[in-house]
Order: sequence, then C-alpha cells, then structure tokens
Amino acid sequence: MTKAVIIDDETDCRTSLSYDIKQYCPDITLIGEADSVKSGIELIISLAPDLVFLDVQMGDGTGFDLLNQFYNISKSTPIVSNKFKVIFTTAYDKFAVKAIKFSALDYLLKPVLSEELILAVEKFQQLKNIQSSKLLESINMLMENKNNQNIFSHKIALNTGDTIEIYNVNDIIRCESQSNYTMFYFKNKKNLLVCKTLKEFDEILTEHGFYRVHNSHLINLSCIVKYIKSEGGTVVMEDGSNVPISRNKKDEFIKLISR
Repeated sequence: MTKAVIIDDETDCRTSLSYDIKQYCPDITLIGEADSVKSGIELIISLAPDLVFLDVQMGDGTGFDLLNQFYNISKSTPIVSNKFKVIFTTAYDKFAVKAIKFSALDYLLKPVLSEELILAVEKFQQLKNIQSSKLLESINMLMENKNNQNIFSHKIALNTGDTIEIYNVNDIIRCESQSNYTMFYFKNKKNLLVCKTLKEFDEILTEHGFYRVHNSHLINLSCIVKYIKSEGGTVVMEDGSNVPISRNKKDEFIKLISR
C-alpha cells in the first residue's frame, strides 16, 4: 500500500483530490494534508510518505520552494527520508508545466480529472523501482532549470522505464518516433529509448532550437551538416544520419535555416 499526502493551500482542491484518490486509486492511502510550504515540510518529515501530491503555487511560496528547502534539510539531517515521489498539481502555468516535463516528473492540471489522476498514479507505480537518488537528481535538475535563463545549458531528464537519465539539451542531435516511444540520438554516439511519444518532446524542445521536420523526426537545428534538395528534401545530421523532410514542412524549414 502506498502512503500519500496532499499539500495544497486551497481547501476545495484538497477535498476534491482526496475524494478522487479514495474513489479511483485503491492502492493509495492518504495519511495527511497540509496547506503551505512550511506545514508541508513538517508533514513530510513527520509522516515519511511514499508519494506527495504537491501544489505549485501556494500562499507562502511554491512547490519548488518546498522541495528546495526540504532537500536542504534532508542533507543535514540523515534520518529525514527523501525517498518520496512527487506528482505536482497546478492551474495551467506554462512555465511550471514545461519545467516539470523537462524533469521527467508528473503533474496534474486543476481541476483534476479522474482519468488523469489514474494515469498519473499508474506512472508513479512504474517509477517505484527507480532509485531514489535518480529521482532526487531529477528534482535537483528541475530546480536548476527553473533558475537558468540560458536555454543552451538546460538539462532534460529522460525516463527509460528502468531508470531516469539526465542530459544537456544541446547534446541531443535528433529524436525519432518509435510508436509510443522515442529514440534519442546524442553527440557521444549513444542512443536511448524513452517512454514518451515524440509529440511530447516536440512540445518542450521546439523553443530550444529543435524542429519537427517529419511526423517521425525531431531534429536539433544546430546539428545540421547539409540540406539536400529533392521532393521534400533531406537533411544530413552530425552523426551522419539522413533525415527526410515532409513536403508540407519544406518551406517553413528553409525559412528557419535561412535565418
């Protein structure tokens, strides 16, 4: 049985989420609630939950602030457990959602839909066997990205199912769709199969210099070596791969590389 807590400064949100968890997530046992960063930290320390449903925006700070303060405490106090997993809850906040996606952590948009809650809990169950140190590294990376204004030094956490691996975004040459998975190709010649669709990575990597040239291909524009004109066209990447360009993407792509 998984022990969980809810940390949210809105009473209605806590009540609604608590009800849905009891209705739809029989393997989750709620053991406590808190309504602020301060009380949330105290709750986690005293109850040592397995899972924390954490609001992003609260009256005395953010869920990010809570994690930052908590892990500083856990570093100096070894008896404090930092092995819990996190599912963020937030009203739509474009920046927060993107930061969370980069970290391979999960989130729920308010108002929380039951089907989304069930899916998030299922993902949590898949992460249960991943080392807590990897999840901690993922949370630390989230905090680092949150404070980092240089898009070229951002890091991304990639969930393979068995582990979470962290890379610099600019070390990615290209991504290729493989059904419900995505294959990543890196400058160090390594490949990595990740448990998310290409569409999800398209949404978060586009503003970091990536472009989806084809339904099956997302490329790092800075890693193009050559463009070959023919039909839609083909790009040759740093790793020697030839990536096709869809005909309907050709004009937009040419404008992008012309800049």
